[in-house]
Amino acid sequence: MSESEPLWVPPAARSVASQLRRFADSVGAEPDYVELHRWSVTQPDRFWSAAWDHLLPSVPRAGAAFAGRGVATGQAGPFDVEWFPGTSLNVAERILAGTSDPERAPGPDEDFLVAVDERGRRRVLSRRDGVADVARVAAALTEAGVQPGDRVAAWMPNTVETVVAMLGAAAVGAVFSSCSPDFGSDGVLDRFGQIEPTVLIAADGYTYGSKDFDRRAELARIVGAMAGLRQLVVVPFLADAPDLAPLAGADTAVSTWEDWLAPHTGATPRYEQLPFDHPWYVLFSSGTTGVPKCIVHRCGGVLLQHLKEHRLQLDIRPGDRVAYFTTCGWMMWNWLMSVPACGATAVLYDGNPFHGGPRRLWELVEQERLDFLGVSAKYLESVEQSGFRPAAEVDLSTLRTLASTGSPLSPESFEWVYDAVAPTTGADGLHLASISGGTDLCGCFVAGDPTSPVYAGEIRARSVGHGGRRALRRRRGARSRRAGRTGVHGTVPVHAARVLGRRPTRHHRAPLPRRLLRTHARCVGPR
Repeated sequence: MSESEPLWVPPAARSVASQLRRFADSVGAEPDYVELHRWSVTQPDRFWSAAWDHLLPSVPRAGAAFAGRGVATGQAGPFDVEWFPGTSLNVAERILAGTSDPERAPGPDEDFLVAVDERGRRRVLSRRDGVADVARVAAALTEAGVQPGDRVAAWMPNTVETVVAMLGAAAVGAVFSSCSPDFGSDGVLDRFGQIEPTVLIAADGYTYGSKDFDRRAELARIVGAMAGLRQLVVVPFLADAPDLAPLAGADTAVSTWEDWLAPHTGATPRYEQLPFDHPWYVLFSSGTTGVPKCIVHRCGGVLLQHLKEHRLQLDIRPGDRVAYFTTCGWMMWNWLMSVPACGATAVLYDGNPFHGGPRRLWELVEQERLDFLGVSAKYLESVEQSGFRPAAEVDLSTLRTLASTGSPLSPESFEWVYDAVAPTTGADGLHLASISGGTDLCGCFVAGDPTSPVYAGEIRARSVGHGGRRALRRRRGARSRRAGRTGVHGTVPVHAARVLGRRPTRHHRAPLPRRLLRTHARCVGPR
């Protein structure tokens, strides 16, 4: 194939029907991505106000997208701006409702989550049951004395309870952080020890590659070293009734998941309405240069960015079924957790993606009728090297979008996808989106464009709302006329909570630990 020939061109009808085009039409923008992007970074107040109204229509916006020192003169710096002042929301409420597109809101009996693991277990949680379970968790946390700003941590596999725990914490305004259970006790303490959680939710173990890993001994060490921990909740994952005696501590109550929640069955759903800047997550840097650094992400920024990426950049629609292979220790887990806000179903997979061979995740597409699958570039390279050709072996007829991140996707991998995956993905073809962002953003600087052609080795576009001057990509060493450019001068509500220098409010009765404030990410405010 010629270097300049696209691998895929979206049919005109698909482009016109895309959510990106619907958004452009709603704001009177030209149906051209370059022009839409230019408008989004040169008119940030108009763009982000329109994005809020389009993506979060059920949440009243108090006024302009941002205000603060230097805004009127264009001299505002990243610490000078307050985003969506006066606007309040609760992210758990919005994710459970799934009403980002109110014209196609999901019903209470539609699937909210599907969780599959390598042991063959499959669990489904409807939206109705999700609301009920989150209400139970919120009530249990409230009874445990958890207040807005307190930390709730999870050392968990990628499964239903992890999601419900996160949403329950968000419902009461607690700050959530998670690690996957393959992290050793030192790695967990390096992270959670900095944020001093009040409640820890942990599995008794996990399975990987057909092997069971009992983590109770490691869990006992973690609990013993974690000052201020009041409640340990153990989720049975390996055994139906794990022995909890070794975990009992003088200052920490210990319960199984169901015993902890049983008194709160039938609890009334309640969602604390919180400022846009209220903390939602604490993520961590990789730790390659020392102890992992805390990165605080705020409610409004994360949810708005995720909805923008999901709906506009990747065309995730109400009723879609969406999986991204991830653990709870990678930011893509947090990214996936926002998917149900679009009205879509999040499909979780826990375990080895090559369990039983390279076909496992492709079988997940067939079995769960996935519209969207996300993986890493390394995973696609490994499947290619195995010789497995998914289109020849598995029904991929529902798959509309394949996303790749974690590292650059090579031109050869682009070409392999269109040769070995795309041929059977449906009449409109496959949108392959190489996306890139980071833990410090909990989102993407560059992403897909469902209205434009896909070229080998190219990230399609700068995300709307993000601008810059640095060349993003070259096609095989030559400057491309299509090349996007990225940098840090675009105005965007990047998500880290405005913790530094913040005056206390009733929503921050429990201040974050001082050492967390010292390591707070410098990506606060517009960037």
